[in-house]
This record gives sequence, structure tokens and C-alpha cells, in this order.
Amino acid sequence: METSVYTIAGRITRLLAFVIIIYSSIQAKLSEPESGSMSIVTGIESNSNSQLLEFHCGSNVHHQIMLNWKMSTPTSYSFQTEKSYDGNHFETTGSDGNISTDHDLFSWTDPSSVQTTTCYRLKLRDEKGNISYSRTMVVAHYTEGPVLMIGSIPELSGSAIPVELKMSEKSEVSLRIADNEGNTLLQNKLMADPGLSTHFISGVNTLQAGEYFLKVSVSGREQLSVRLIKT
Repeated sequence: METSVYTIAGRITRLLAFVIIIYSSIQAKLSEPESGSMSIVTGIESNSNSQLLEFHCGSNVHHQIMLNWKMSTPTSYSFQTEKSYDGNHFETTGSDGNISTDHDLFSWTDPSSVQTTTCYRLKLRDEKGNISYSRTMVVAHYTEGPVLMIGSIPELSGSAIPVELKMSEKSEVSLRIADNEGNTLLQNKLMADPGLSTHFISGVNTLQAGEYFLKVSVSGREQLSVRLIKT
């Protein structure tokens, strides 16, 4: 049976349309950011708040992330907590109505904590309407295993980066700053005890402006990797 020119043309048209759909899907997939990818720019001082003395994280028995902060004096500030999964695009997650207050101490619990790496920051508004922000805190959250939480404010303009750990068992931990090629520039190896503890990576003020990575490994397994840009 002979095949008409119109039939062949129709088949070619459908084939081309199928190829275009597949190509478009691949391109869209390639343009998506990597799952869990995160980038933080450090060294920005213009909108920080000097009355914010402390900013820490923790987790409760329900595996929810808790943010805790302290002001220099009881203030008339209003607060909002903000959350991001890439370090750049933040959304409001908490406000004065669900923030606990005790004199100059404040806390907020994330009701939707998930087992992933998340950024948090505080938005502060004074009585004149002026807005300022805390440093960005990165939190890696786990519900099982030797490490339950890793929290850090990875600011490279100071002399050291604090890393908060919540461990379920005593484990060997490596905290390090690496370059683009994975070479270790700064490192702190330690044995972390069960419970909550804070450790430091010293010497970050010696790093030149550029791109770095904060990496935390527990028992030889990398649990946190965050891209840092020092301005």
C-alpha cells in the first residue's frame, strides 16, 4: 500500500512536535536550581541591628526548629521571623502573635520544620518604623542519626564562625571552610558529646573576598554544605 505525501508530512510534524516537547522539558529541568542548593552573601553591615545581642537555634522533642534571641534592653521592637530554602528569597513565618517573650529574651518555634537545610533571619521594626535584620542563620535538621541539628551564622567578616550542634550520640565532627575546588582552608576537628554544644571555625577574617563553602561532616559523612560569598 502506498503512503501519501500528506501522511508522511503529518508523521514528520508529529515527530518534530514530540522532539520539541522533550527538548523543552530537558531545558526546563536544567534551568531549575539544585535541590538544597543555598548561597549566602556575607559582610553586609548596613541593615544589621546593634541591640540584638544573641541569636541561636535549637530543636524540641517534636523535631521542630526553635529560634531564640536576646536584646540589649527590653524594647518596643516588633519582630517577624523569616524563612528561606535558598538563602535569597525569604517569606514571613512568624510574628509578634506567636513569638514568646520573657523580658529581653524571645523565642519562636517553627511549626513546619522539615528535614532539610533552611535559612532563618529576624526582621525587626522599631517604634519609628525603621526596619533592620539579623544575620542569616543556616539550620540543617534531622530526625534520626547521630546529629539532630546543625546551626550556624556563617559570617566571614568576623574572626570565627560559630557552629551549634545537637547530637544524639558522641561522634567525630569536622567543621571546615573549603574553596571552589574542595581544598580545605580552615578546619576544626572535634568529638561532639550528646546534647547541644557550640564550636568555632577560627581564622575566617584572613580569607580574601571570594567564594567559599562551609562544610560540616559527622562520622565521615557530609551533613551540611553552604556556599558563602565574602564581599
